[in-house]
Amino acid sequence: ALASSRTNVVNAIKDQGQGAGRRRRRFGLGNVLIVGQVAFSLVALITAALFLRSSRSASEIDPGFDTEHVAVMQVSPGQQGYNPDRAQQFFKDVLERVGTIPGVRNASWAANLPLFGGFSQSVFIEGHEQDTQMAGILTLTNAVDIGYFQTTGIPIMEGRAFTDADREGSVSVVIVNDTMARKYWPNETAIGKRFRFYVEPGYREIVGVAKTVKYVTLGETPQAAAYYPMRQSSNDAMVLYVRAEGDPATILGAAQREVRQVDANVPIQNPQRVSDVIDQSLWAVKLGAGLLGFFGVLALALACVGLYGVMAYSVGQRTQEIGLRMALGADPVTVLWLIMRQGLTLVGIGVILGVAGAFGVSRLVQSLLFGSAYDTLSFLGASAALIAVASLASLLPALRASRVDPLIALREG
Repeated sequence: ALASSRTNVVNAIKDQGQGAGRRRRRFGLGNVLIVGQVAFSLVALITAALFLRSSRSASEIDPGFDTEHVAVMQVSPGQQGYNPDRAQQFFKDVLERVGTIPGVRNASWAANLPLFGGFSQSVFIEGHEQDTQMAGILTLTNAVDIGYFQTTGIPIMEGRAFTDADREGSVSVVIVNDTMARKYWPNETAIGKRFRFYVEPGYREIVGVAKTVKYVTLGETPQAAAYYPMRQSSNDAMVLYVRAEGDPATILGAAQREVRQVDANVPIQNPQRVSDVIDQSLWAVKLGAGLLGFFGVLALALACVGLYGVMAYSVGQRTQEIGLRMALGADPVTVLWLIMRQGLTLVGIGVILGVAGAFGVSRLVQSLLFGSAYDTLSFLGASAALIAVASLASLLPALRASRVDPLIALREG
C-alpha cells in the first residue's frame, strides 16, 4: 500500500509503454522480506537440530553409575528435631528394614543426589600446605554410608570401600576418585596419602580410589571428588539409594513404607528412579529442541507462503513478457527455469545469511549442548529441508507460468 501511494504517474505510464520487462525491479522490499524470513527460519531449524542431536548424544553418555536399577529419595529426620546420634540410628534402622524388601539387592545413604553436584570443600594436602598450587583446592565432597559404591555401581579401582569399622572414634578415612588421584599424586599410588578439609583440624587417610563419574552435568569434564564416611560426620538429611533387581519403580512404594515404619513423621521428598533424575537434568536441552523446532517450522511455513505469494505475483506481472518469450520460441522448460531461478536466488541468499547467523547462535548456546556446536549434519540437514520446501513453493508458480498460452497473454497485454 505504501509503495502504491508513492507511484509516479508519469513514470508508471512511461514504464507501461516500454514493456513489462522494464517495469519490474530487480530486488524490491518483498524480496528482502522473503530473504529475511528464510534466513530466520533456517537459524531456528539449525539450532533446533543442534539441540535435538545434543539430547540424543547426552542419552548415550555413560554417567559412571547405574541408572537402570537404582531409585532415590530424600529423607530428613533433622526436620523432626533429631540430634546427630539419633539420626545415625534412624539411618541404620531404615537400611535394615529396606534390605528385607523382596527385589532389593542393596541400599545405602549419601548426602548428594546424582547429578546435583554437592558441597565443595577446600582440601589441604599433607606436606603441601605452603604450596599455593596445592593448598586450599576446592573439591566436590559427598558423605556416603557403607555399601554406597556397591549400590550405585561405582567401581573401586584401588584400595577398599568403607566398612562398618569406619565410624566415629576410628581413624578418619576418605576415598578419592581417580581424577583427583592422578592430578595430585601422579605416577604413584594415592592409597595411604593424607589431606584435610578446611573445616577439620585433622588429616584423613585415603583408603580407596573410585572411578570418576558425572557429578553436576552429563557433559562436564572429569573433576576431582572425595567421599568420606557418613558415620564419621553429622548429617540430619540424607538421600536413600536403593538398588533393585529389576525396575526400581516397583520397590519405591515399599521403601517409603519402611521409612515411615521407623518414623511416620520424618519427611520423604522426591522418590524417583535415577533414570528420572537423568531426564530432569536434560530438560533444558529437550525444551530448547521442542521450542526452536516449533518456531523453526512455523517460520519455514511463513517463509514459503510468502515466497509463493511473491512468485505468484511476479508471474502475474510478467504474463505478457512470458507470452512474448514463448511466441518467439521459448519452450515451457526454459520458462519454468526462468521463474524457478528467481525464487531459488532468494532462497540461496537467505540460506547463506541463515547459516552465518546459525554459526553465531550456536556459539552462544554451546554451553547447553552435549557435543559440538558446529554439527555438520545439523547444518546440512536443516538447510536441505528448507531448500526442498522452498523450492516446492517456487515450483508451483513456475509451473503456472510454463503453461501460459502465448496468444491469450499477448491479447491481454
